[in-house]
Amino acid sequence: PVTLNISNTSMVTVAEPPFGKGRWTHVALVVERFNTGQGDGSARLYLDGREAGRIGPRPQTFTWDMDRAAIMLGIGYAGFMDDLAVFDRALSDTEVSRLHALGTGMSVLHPRP
Repeated sequence: PVTLNISNTSMVTVAEPPFGKGRWTHVALVVERFNTGQGDGSARLYLDGREAGRIGPRPQTFTWDMDRAAIMLGIGYAGFMDDLAVFDRALSDTEVSRLHALGTGMSVLHPRP
C-alpha cells in the first residue's frame, strides 16, 4: 500500500497502487481551500487520471514562512519522475483526466520555441 501524508497526518491510503517496474503512472494531487480559516480544506489524490482517494472537508492551515518555503518531492522515492507541473489553482476532475490522456506529456501545454 501507499499512503499520502501532509503534516504527519495520514490522508489517503491506496491498497493496490498501480506502480511497477517498466510502467509509468500518472499521479496528481489537488489541494484546495487551505488557509481559509474555515473547515473546508480538501485534497484529492488521482492515479492514472482517476480519483484514488480524498480527505476533507477539514480545517487545514499551512504556516509556511514564504521566504523559506520549498516544495520537496520524491523524498524516499526510488524511480523516475517526469513532467512535473505545479498549477496556481485547483484542477477539476475533468482537467486531471485530460492531463493523464496527453499522449506526449505535459510538454504540449508549453512547447519550447
